[in-house]
Amino acid sequence: MSKIEIFEAAGCCSTSRVVVSDEVVKWNASAEWAKKNGVDIQRYNLAKNPQRFLNSPVIKEFLNTSGTESLPVTLLDGKLVMVGKLPTREDIALWAGVPLTLDWSEDSAQPRCCSIPRMP
Repeated sequence: MSKIEIFEAAGCCSTSRVVVSDEVVKWNASAEWAKKNGVDIQRYNLAKNPQRFLNSPVIKEFLNTSGTESLPVTLLDGKLVMVGKLPTREDIALWAGVPLTLDWSEDSAQPRCCSIPRMP
């Protein structure tokens, strides 16, 4: 099975904004769905996992060329496949070769603690 790695900008997580977008809620649900379906998917945050960024030649070169404002970046088996946005559930299913299910009600009933808006 393929390995999917998501490299995200610094912050608490992909939802470290005061207003949480529907896109981010769906992304968190899709990441949970992927894990439940046995997909090898890892998320790295620049502030929390800086060594992962430095240890990946592809990410290191990308950051030297494009800068952190171009994050997030997705690698599939070590190769750059997406820049500037998070992959959709459809992308993850295609890359991992798993059947696509879209049962949002099961996956997004409650946001995880990290996706709850914070006060400034």
